Amino acid sequence: MSLGYTFLGCPLLVNIDNKEILYEILNYSVDVLLGNSDEHQMEKHCHKYGFQNVYDFMLMTRKIARAYKSHYENENSSEAELLYEFSNLSPDFQRLVPTVYEARKSEIEKYMLQLHNAQENPLVLSFDYDARVVIGDSSFAQNFRELIRIYLNCCDGNGKLSKLHFEMDLNKLNEFITALEVAVDKADENHA
Repeated sequence: MSLGYTFLGCPLLVNIDNKEILYEILNYSVDVLLGNSDEHQMEKHCHKYGFQNVYDFMLMTRKIARAYKSHYENENSSEAELLYEFSNLSPDFQRLVPTVYEARKSEIEKYMLQLHNAQENPLVLSFDYDARVVIGDSSFAQNFRELIRIYLNCCDGNGKLSKLHFEMDLNKLNEFITALEVAVDKADENHA
């Protein structure tokens, strides 16, 4: 189950001689996999862990993230196959690799499920809203309406971000909330 590239001969991991730092780097690599890191955080962590070049650090964390992702995707993968990717580490340090994987497995599983679901329909990552009061419009000066504008930040299966926004009155908003509650209840029933 090799990724085609192993960490054998990778001086960046070999030079780590502190378990706590390796543990944090492995956890940060999971954050990279989950998309919880940006360039600013990458640079901050790079210097925090004593790396001189942010690109080397980025490459290393992405390769670790890819190893964890590959291990998750291959259901028949053994711990030994995961550890093969880290064979240049001492056995004492190697024990941290599956420990971090098991501790963060539920997060990886949730992320991978979201990616799978986003293949068919855009996945809502976050949302925002604002309320407006329209006191008049071009058709009738005394037209008084309350409108809600909802903004959805979505992601497709390739990680491409998109935004969707729409307006509705309070009646439509209540129908929308009811439909969402019914969908959540059905999802809960299906998983129970």
